[in-house]
Amino acid sequence: MTNFTDEQIAIIDNFRSGASGAVNAVAGSGKTTTAVAAAQFAKPGTLAVAFGKKNQLDLDARMPKTVLSKTMNALGNAAWKTHTGKFIKIDGRKPYMLWDASPFKATITDKDEVGAIIRLFKLARNIGIHSGYNLGSPDTDRLLAAADEYDIEDADVFLEPALWLLRESCVRAFRDLIDFDDQIYMPIMYGSPFTKYDSVIVDEAQDLSALQHRMVEKSLRPGGQLTILGDPHQAIYHFRGASSSSFDDLKTKFNLNSLPLYNSFRCPRSVVTEAQKYVPHIRAAGDAEGHVSTIDEITPRERITAICRTNAPLVKLAFESIRQGIPVNYLGRDFLSGIKSLHKKHPTLRALTDWFESECYKVKSPAALAKLEDRFETLRVLHASGGRVEDAIKRLTTDADERAMQLSTIHKFKGLEAETVIYVNYGKEYVGLQENNLKYVGCTRAKVNLLLHKSD
Repeated sequence: MTNFTDEQIAIIDNFRSGASGAVNAVAGSGKTTTAVAAAQFAKPGTLAVAFGKKNQLDLDARMPKTVLSKTMNALGNAAWKTHTGKFIKIDGRKPYMLWDASPFKATITDKDEVGAIIRLFKLARNIGIHSGYNLGSPDTDRLLAAADEYDIEDADVFLEPALWLLRESCVRAFRDLIDFDDQIYMPIMYGSPFTKYDSVIVDEAQDLSALQHRMVEKSLRPGGQLTILGDPHQAIYHFRGASSSSFDDLKTKFNLNSLPLYNSFRCPRSVVTEAQKYVPHIRAAGDAEGHVSTIDEITPRERITAICRTNAPLVKLAFESIRQGIPVNYLGRDFLSGIKSLHKKHPTLRALTDWFESECYKVKSPAALAKLEDRFETLRVLHASGGRVEDAIKRLTTDADERAMQLSTIHKFKGLEAETVIYVNYGKEYVGLQENNLKYVGCTRAKVNLLLHKSD
């Protein structure tokens, strides 16, 4: 093990001994490489749990044959199949299919309101509200508090239809239809039997929800070995239901040995120095100095990556790049789909402005206002680009080529890296949870050059 650092050797030895451990791994520290090395000593039938399908496929390709790799959703789906004794169809459109059969559809026709109801329904599942919950139960305050935290406006107005969706969703889950949220929610809320493993490895543990914590517990035999890997400072998916204290909660609950992995092999010294403003314990593993500089203006360039906290500055940069003949690869296609739907409802700039001004009075938090402003400013930029907004969006979603300037929000770019990264609006301060984590994640995407753009 001469190619490994002392920290990596300690992690491998801890796993080899059969002890449980919590690997606190900074960005670019080689945690997956370390986990694969440790897994060479895995017992037959060891389970490795990945946060998403892409990560699971990567683990599956690298782990020894003694390790079975699965996603959280796959674990839940298997448990639910055992529970019901039958194969049940999976369809991501389920919330909208339920709404089409809802008794509230005839009176609630506004698309934004329908979207809020579906978000509230999904949130209820993500935080573990039972389908037997009703308007008069103690859980009312818990769901409304969560809705405020996740910026769902007028949640109190939408409780009744959201709860109808929750109850009907559970009925359909037992009968013939589930979606991806059901794969986590149903087996936990209804006590499905999980296969037990002597040893469980959990990757990206900082991104797990409370329900996923219970899935880990149900998958581990009593007294079994648990190894978690993650970075608490890369917890940026709170809006999806992930617990901001997920990593530390698992570490405390299972009394795991603390195993640091603080050397970043990805980031050069200058980038690490910037990242230390947010995570002081991160260290540069090599001697490469790299380059960090502050810029006042952004010049579109081929084969580099620009990231930002919000979408509107990226869209503006995209059209400047296109005007200069530089192709762009925009990673926020789901966001653009929502923007396209919003434009259909408010097709003129005047109508859009009226909508924005009216919505500003409804939002209840600075974070919600920031999201609203981002949607408005993005559409304003699209209107100003010339031609039809629909055509402008299409120009951002063409297939990328090797010359493309890559554009992404920080949330979308987590887990990725680039030689040169421009951090757009780095100097702008945002109000809300996990903002320091977002700056840390953004800085540590750079392998060589980090350009910090002052806020507009």
